[in-house]
Amino acid sequence: MLKTIINTLLFLTPILVMIFIALFQRKTKKLSYEVILDIPLVTVSSKIKDKIRIYFDSKVVENPQLVIVRFTNTGNQPISKSDFEENIVLKFSDISQIIQCDASELFPENLRLEFNHDQNSVTINPLLINERESFNLNLIIDNHNFDFYIIDRIKGLRVEKYKEPFFISSTWFNILLTLSVYLLIIFLILYNLEPVATPEGFINRLNNIPI
Repeated sequence: MLKTIINTLLFLTPILVMIFIALFQRKTKKLSYEVILDIPLVTVSSKIKDKIRIYFDSKVVENPQLVIVRFTNTGNQPISKSDFEENIVLKFSDISQIIQCDASELFPENLRLEFNHDQNSVTINPLLINERESFNLNLIIDNHNFDFYIIDRIKGLRVEKYKEPFFISSTWFNILLTLSVYLLIIFLILYNLEPVATPEGFINRLNNIPI
């Protein structure tokens, strides 16, 4: 029985390793976004709200919000200008009013980002964005309702909300491989149901396992 289990594990291990390597090397195009900040610029008590006026750049505003949205190429393939059939558009609610929009945290610094905005939308022009390159859009919005959607038309992908991948790096692969080895050792030790006090005893136990 044990011989069958060990032979099965020895057969499956290289297959699993090949699957993990294939997952790491798979070519994928991904452009992700995440809202990293969404806070009010000014907080006013409801008791005195009617008695206070808030100005931004000489304009009266009601509930100005600072919204920062980060875009990142989370795939392992570059996204080129030719991949864009249409611009990327961030569409906010009809009652929202975008007061200001600028960019920051461009990586790399020479990333050629061009965009513009109207009352309730931001348009990002086609651009080359390589693997792990990113940029932030910083918006000040009046009457923002904490929601927006994205309109896009890019070859081979959709702009989607960022999700933390399970395998962030090869470190996870090494951890899983190490755990698998430890679990196999524990199984072999428990098979004889006797404690092993020393490393020499452990080696002898492995050598004396009936197969």
